[in-house]
Amino acid sequence: MKNKPVKNKPASITYEISCLHSGVTGSSIILMIHFPNGDTRHILIDCGMYQEFEYNKYNFDFPTQFHPENIDYVFLTHTHIDHCGRLPLLVKKGYYNNIYCTNVAKRLLWPALFDCAKILDYESRKLKTFVEPLYELEDVKRTLNRCRGLNYNNTFSLDDNLNVTLLGNAHLMGAAMVLLQVSYPCCETINLLFTGDYNVNNLFQDIPGIPKWVKNLKLIVFQESTYGDSTTGSINYTYDDTLLSLINENKTVVSPVIACERAEQVLLKLKKLQDENLLSKSVPIYLAGSLAIEYFKIFIEESKVDFIPENLILVSTSNHLSLVSEMIGTKDILIIDEIPGDVLQSTTPKIILTTSGMADKGKAPYYLSRLVHREDVAILFTCYLPSSTLGYTLKNAKKGQDHTFNIYGVKVKTQINCDIFCCNEFSSHAKADQLLDFLRIFPNLVGVFVNHGEIKTKEIYSEMIEKELNPMFVEILDRSVFYSMSEFDIIKIACSKYSTIEELKQISRKERKDRKIISKKSKPKYKMPPAKSARLSYQIPPLLSTTFFYDFFIMIILHYILKFLKKADTYKCTRFLYLFCFLYRINASLSFCSTFSFEF
Repeated sequence: MKNKPVKNKPASITYEISCLHSGVTGSSIILMIHFPNGDTRHILIDCGMYQEFEYNKYNFDFPTQFHPENIDYVFLTHTHIDHCGRLPLLVKKGYYNNIYCTNVAKRLLWPALFDCAKILDYESRKLKTFVEPLYELEDVKRTLNRCRGLNYNNTFSLDDNLNVTLLGNAHLMGAAMVLLQVSYPCCETINLLFTGDYNVNNLFQDIPGIPKWVKNLKLIVFQESTYGDSTTGSINYTYDDTLLSLINENKTVVSPVIACERAEQVLLKLKKLQDENLLSKSVPIYLAGSLAIEYFKIFIEESKVDFIPENLILVSTSNHLSLVSEMIGTKDILIIDEIPGDVLQSTTPKIILTTSGMADKGKAPYYLSRLVHREDVAILFTCYLPSSTLGYTLKNAKKGQDHTFNIYGVKVKTQINCDIFCCNEFSSHAKADQLLDFLRIFPNLVGVFVNHGEIKTKEIYSEMIEKELNPMFVEILDRSVFYSMSEFDIIKIACSKYSTIEELKQISRKERKDRKIISKKSKPKYKMPPAKSARLSYQIPPLLSTTFFYDFFIMIILHYILKFLKKADTYKCTRFLYLFCFLYRINASLSFCSTFSFEF
């Protein structure tokens, strides 16, 4: 049953919103704009790689109804892999238009995707049966050729109906929020703001403020909620004290770090400790990993601050170390290909920063496998550790427990005797109070779509928004839902059209239960002020026709089997039973295929 049209409703721009992610990785938001003249625009905000174990299967292809060749524009908020990691796959599958981001993000994108391609190639080749990697280095090069750098706060006209403005975002150097303005003659302009991952302050770059004209817009905001269930007061600043106490105990500290910016954050902190004479400048500091060195070079050129501590030693087999040496200039920095074995095994205190932050890639597994058996060694993690990572395994391991490391295909078994610590102060995500403060600067806020977070966290933060700000609507963006919107309606559809074949089968099996749950809603979750004229509709799409065909097919087969066996009584009874069940299913489906509208 379709919604009844609003009488004398003028022509308006309609648009559809969905996403390809549910958790905190694999970020991709799909926007389809339909103009009154029949023209359409297909837009993609980010195209990230899934890093959660349960969603890893979605990395290998795009959903059935997702066609990269039909995408008109792609915008990249920042260069973390969970936001950019599948861009080369998008290009490989047929995307041929531009990818827009900031100029700094364009520089950071090459090492991120290059390293990702190398890892994918290695993981593909190490399998017993060859599996083609998601993409290759050639796809990365083609992706970089399509990147176009834009400046902050400069409005760029994509076409006659679509303008884009990249706004400052402190999450990462070069990160940006994407403001899309959709216009059409005699129609109200639609303003959509995609925050991406968001933070308030950045240590290495001056972030421009949001212009006044943007603050006064009627906005629909798509906001992350990674730490939407915590506040700034819940952060424990323990890194300094933990590190200094370990060094004073003459221990070697191995600190896995994220290559892009997290390594520079830790280096800046170590430099401040040296400047305050809390950390001896005689303690050597190693930065190990080719990817970390690549980002190190870019940060030297782009950063506004000096983050290089004394006695820093760069460790990498990269052939670009000489270029790093030239850029550093007078800085007293040693550059080596590898930490000597005798130095690594020595009992003198030292600090080793190594990638990756979750310890399962880069040089981290190698150094940890050689050091975790020693009691004079400590591991100090600096980032979130998903359950499928080596870092998570080590964090939850008990002293004396054996662990087998996989070092480039070679298994190394050793005993865990070191101390292990974790700290959460380096997160580059804003907390709930900071996220709410950001929304407060928009007096004409229309609604908020909450995304990029754990399911429970998104629910908690959504309730906070409704309680504190009470916008016209607050909805949770998830791959299981699909929104169709206009100036007059917001329609929420219970299953995404961008589902994989496997997901469609699961929906077919569970559709009755899911739709019963949705149909029980007697009123909308979020109330609009009476003065606002709008309608929120929860639409339940029709059941898949394959379900009917399946039942009918089973009934016919059983009919002829029993007829062949000439068991008349059983045949008649079973035929009647299946006919009844089939008719009941048709009646049930018709009752469930309804639309619930709520007027405000």
